[in-house]
Amino acid sequence: MFCIEQSDYIEHYQRAYNVLIVDTYESFMRLYRGMNETTFVLEGLFIVVITNTSSGSLDTMRKIFQRFWKISVVDVTLITQRKFGDVIDFYTYFPFTDTHCREVVPIAINSFKEGSFEKNVTIFPTKLDNFHGCPLNVVTWQLMPFVSLTHFNNGSIFPDGIDGKLLRVLSQIRNFSISIQIPQGDSKRGEVFKNGTATGAIQMIMEGDGDFTICGYGTTTERALHMSATVSYLSADMVFAVSLRAPYSSFEKLFFPFDPLVWTLIFTTLMVGLVVTTVLKLFGEKYLEFVAGQQNRSPNTHMLSIFLGGNIPNTPQRNFARTLLILWISVTIVVRSSYQGSMYKYLQSREVPKKERSPEQLVNDSYKIYFWGHHTFIVDTMQLNEDQYVLMEGDTLKYYKLLYEPGFKGLILDTEFGVLYNNALNRNKPTIRPLEKHMFAFPMTIFCKKNSYFPKAFDGALLNFIGSGLVLKWAAEILNRSYDDAKLLNTEHKSISYRDLEGCFQICGVLAATSTLIFIVEINAMRWKYSKRLMDFFTY
Repeated sequence: MFCIEQSDYIEHYQRAYNVLIVDTYESFMRLYRGMNETTFVLEGLFIVVITNTSSGSLDTMRKIFQRFWKISVVDVTLITQRKFGDVIDFYTYFPFTDTHCREVVPIAINSFKEGSFEKNVTIFPTKLDNFHGCPLNVVTWQLMPFVSLTHFNNGSIFPDGIDGKLLRVLSQIRNFSISIQIPQGDSKRGEVFKNGTATGAIQMIMEGDGDFTICGYGTTTERALHMSATVSYLSADMVFAVSLRAPYSSFEKLFFPFDPLVWTLIFTTLMVGLVVTTVLKLFGEKYLEFVAGQQNRSPNTHMLSIFLGGNIPNTPQRNFARTLLILWISVTIVVRSSYQGSMYKYLQSREVPKKERSPEQLVNDSYKIYFWGHHTFIVDTMQLNEDQYVLMEGDTLKYYKLLYEPGFKGLILDTEFGVLYNNALNRNKPTIRPLEKHMFAFPMTIFCKKNSYFPKAFDGALLNFIGSGLVLKWAAEILNRSYDDAKLLNTEHKSISYRDLEGCFQICGVLAATSTLIFIVEINAMRWKYSKRLMDFFTY
């Protein structure tokens, strides 16, 4: 018999492929007591050979299998020889079948006699691709956009959201029923500490009160040390959602429909028209009439009138002047229609200026950082004092409401999906914009008890979800649905108010004052000869 305690090889290296040779159940137990995750890969393959034919009873095999099941080892095959005849039998157990759930029953899968196997099957059959409708205890709770729980009168709970939809599809593929366990207390997610203790849902998993937990979990060092995880099915950037600053004034919104380049082109075009007509007028009236048409004494005013949607009293008679007029009307129709088409939504928007600053600069400006306890490692590098941060508890959305309050100075550390979900629910409010600096990319995963068999059962299906883009599709569906729900809550038509048009009134006031000033200058210009000539040049 090979004894684990006496082997330096097993002491220093984990064994994934193992053959244990025993003669009795007691000798197996001496090996079993030395089995742990430091000496064995418990998710690996195990073969137990019973050399004593009198010890190869079904009761002994059941007890051996029960020991393996207790430490979540599923891929184990037991080999024994029949008492009579040269026949080697291969046994294993299936914890989930049509007739039982989580039970250990030795089942013969093959026999070797007369130099060959009776069946052409593997000695390690697949056991976790079908749970045969058995209920699995899923620890989760309400946390949108990841999980939304709908309770029905019959006691059943319907999971939705990004992770909820993934859970439902996974249950269909692996054929298990969902039994949702909701953790108690405010800190439902919980934390795992360096001493191995935990709270919330994580504590339930570590103590075996749930099979696995899914609710927007990101991989951290402490979680990976005390729990097993599936492959990552989604990656979410951790960002800082910043509190709102002063909104744009109605005057600033007048310039929103076009970007600076378009405004530059419009201004340049008008200035070129002004310069050309002035130069042509200096060379003589006949040159100006050739371009602007006969009896057109105010070409600049007419050009601006057409640009703003007005008309001109006299149309040109010459073909060249008519062509220029048609081109200018065509261009201004497109520009003016584009501006008017997008101006309405900008007048009613409450968008805020995007003045990018780093988290460190905002903290120095008396901003506080709001984050969950399990995200402490992310902000540790910022070396915050106790008065510079707040640990969040309960619903995240109540903290997002603080960002809409005037004068609130705070940053919320959340996933990018959390920020998008909040904006989808508050389409009638200013958009919360995260800082461009992303703190961390969170690979999201499903956690279960240490050395559990669930990662092996779920990884294949999760990889298929990732490869087909289903998870990203579900995320987009949930966020779009939130947007549609928010629109239903805000279907009332909103009228344009005085404050929305305040910028237009400001421009009218400036133009009225300018025209009054020009009128005064014109009256006084009559007294001086040269001033009168200058005014006549630009007027006639």
